[in-house]
Amino acid sequence: MNMKEITIAGAGPTGLATALFLKENGVEPYIFEKRLERSRLSKAFGVNPRTLTLLKGTGATNRFLENGRKMYALNVWRNGKIVVKNDFSTKDIEFPFMLVQSQEDSERILEELINERGISVDRGKELDKVEQENEQVLFGFKDNTQFISTKYLFGADGAGSATRKSLNLSFDGVVMNDPWNLYDLELDIPINEDEGHVFLLDKGAIFVVRLYDNIWRVIGSVAHMLDYLPKGTTTGKIVWESDFGISHRVIKQFRHQNIFFGGDAAHIHSGLGARGMNLGIEDAYVFSQLFVGNRLNEYHNMRKPVVDKVMDSIAMMTDVVRGHSFRGKMLRHMSPVVPLVFRFAEDYAKDFVLGLDHEIKV
Repeated sequence: MNMKEITIAGAGPTGLATALFLKENGVEPYIFEKRLERSRLSKAFGVNPRTLTLLKGTGATNRFLENGRKMYALNVWRNGKIVVKNDFSTKDIEFPFMLVQSQEDSERILEELINERGISVDRGKELDKVEQENEQVLFGFKDNTQFISTKYLFGADGAGSATRKSLNLSFDGVVMNDPWNLYDLELDIPINEDEGHVFLLDKGAIFVVRLYDNIWRVIGSVAHMLDYLPKGTTTGKIVWESDFGISHRVIKQFRHQNIFFGGDAAHIHSGLGARGMNLGIEDAYVFSQLFVGNRLNEYHNMRKPVVDKVMDSIAMMTDVVRGHSFRGKMLRHMSPVVPLVFRFAEDYAKDFVLGLDHEIKV
């Protein structure tokens, strides 16, 4: 049995970015994916400046910029008025904006780049079992009794990670019972089309951003949320709609012997702040740098505190948006104080959304 050096389970953004970062450092990974084709449905749509910076040396950033659309501000509305304007363009950084781009496009571009470097995703391979045996990792696919040997395995196979489940690793956290709704649809709406918008309602909120052309994404935690769009809005064809729940979970150990975890396989949370895909690509970068530097023993200690901190912030933001917490109720019923509250935390709020709330030292 020929043992592979490094295997990546999962060809979502985290797995593809890991393969790209490794190849850029002279490492030839094997990457497999159970899906025969990339999904055309994308919950993730924001690429932050941190991700653009990390990917810059791979050529992905230029292609992302050519493909996506720049969003320069995020506005918070209450009672028909903008009470906070989070202007990203004031940040003195190379990419002072959020790049609006579907996860489908992000995956496509990343896969094109690894293909150009001679790496192909082995599709249609559904993981069945993983186990550590001495200094190697053995894994097998469903409908195939033969085990494959690899020295290291990076689990980037999503929230339902077969890698994590096969090892019976804990994935603890909380589940929020209120349903969330998502629409991608045609809108003629009287708001700035190059900025994002959060509308604080009495019970919940809705988030609105233009994806491309006249297709907008609307996400919310209130029933009949399209009825709460600004006066004068005209709705058209619905391209995609989905109901989903929110869980906040994080793996206890980012490393289990020679098996490592990143992306949704290691942490899931609400989409507020657009950190999910971006945090996964950050996992990919840190892992690849530690791998080529023979420092994998540092991976858990480098990622777990960062992810925990980010998730704490997301949990707080989610409570505010849902309107269940004291902060959320205060902001709704004392809207004149919202700008004052925001000014107090303005720099942190910008850094958080842009992915700049912590340093990466590898």
